[in-house]
Amino acid sequence: MIDNKNKSGFTLMELVIVIAILGVVLSIASSYFSFGTKIFSKGGNRADVQASARLASIQISEELRTAKTAELLTTKPSLPISSGDKFNYIYIDGNKIMYRDSNNVIRELFHSDDVYDLSLIFSKEGRTGVNFTIDMKVKENQYQIDSGVEALNIISTDQIKPDIATGTYVAIRYSNPIADAKEIVRLDSLLLDLYDVNKFLGDPNNMVLKEPTSAPNQITLPTKGLNGSTITWSNSPGNIDSTGKVYRPGFLDNDVIVNLTPTVKFGVESATLTPFKVKVEKLKELNFDINEPIYPSAMYVNFNQPFSHQILVTGGNPGYKFTTSSQLPVGVTLTEDGLLSGTIPYTSSELNIQEEYDIIVTVKDSHIEIGGVLAPNEKTETYKLVVN
Repeated sequence: MIDNKNKSGFTLMELVIVIAILGVVLSIASSYFSFGTKIFSKGGNRADVQASARLASIQISEELRTAKTAELLTTKPSLPISSGDKFNYIYIDGNKIMYRDSNNVIRELFHSDDVYDLSLIFSKEGRTGVNFTIDMKVKENQYQIDSGVEALNIISTDQIKPDIATGTYVAIRYSNPIADAKEIVRLDSLLLDLYDVNKFLGDPNNMVLKEPTSAPNQITLPTKGLNGSTITWSNSPGNIDSTGKVYRPGFLDNDVIVNLTPTVKFGVESATLTPFKVKVEKLKELNFDINEPIYPSAMYVNFNQPFSHQILVTGGNPGYKFTTSSQLPVGVTLTEDGLLSGTIPYTSSELNIQEEYDIIVTVKDSHIEIGGVLAPNEKTETYKLVVN
């Protein structure tokens, strides 16, 4: 017979309590594990997005590093881009960074459904550099990647457009080195720009030649395209010749509009472009400057004291030459540049002597008519020199 008096065990109530406790513990452990998994997942998503954005930044840098020409754009290109447009583009489209090549092949450089407020901003750096910033929000966190690249094939400041910042640049259009003659002519034709803020008023569509400040008058007509083409110019009328020399209308003539027509050539390929229109205003009438201290009143100097006065004129074409038909006092000279100077000696034995001299001054400008014919404008004025 078996004796069970000293045998112990779990009652049903004890088992129920233990199972309940284990259930609570497992539930808590499961919650911690799930929370940790979510944190890891979110952290992993953010890391993936940042890594993808950095990869896009590297790809953009590599593209721009070999660019031959580049233009920063204040708006993204109109979509779809024409298949005839042979430039490359990088731009934002929603939450994507897009790349479109010269063969009209489009691909994504960056895309994430976890990203919003994605932006891409470009800026010009120095002569041949481009900076860009990728900015985005990922799950309420702001991220920014700043990059810069030196375009190795760009050798002129004119090849990164625009010359002067005009806004926020959200896209870039650029070309790569090319060898096809027809494509070189096409691109150099598109990139040809005559406008120069130092020479023209208005804008590239309404160019007005500034007043002359030096002689001879000259503007720059490019003879080489950015990709190696040759550029020649024809003109009508001849107030600006094929080398860029300017022949301004006289002050009695009228303003003229000159059509400057470029022909771009590379190898056997060539294209004659729409003329650039440049307004050449007539010269202003040549005159002595009425704001001079001695004009129209007399100029007072002292015996035995050196003096110097620069005669000034306005209007006409710069390159003035001054002469006098008067017999100048002893010790006084007038240079071709219009400098009247000297020292008049006191030779009289009398005291309080005052001498007056009328000095007739003639100035001629350097006006040249079409064909290189010298036709200077001329003006004469009498200056009174009073010596005490």
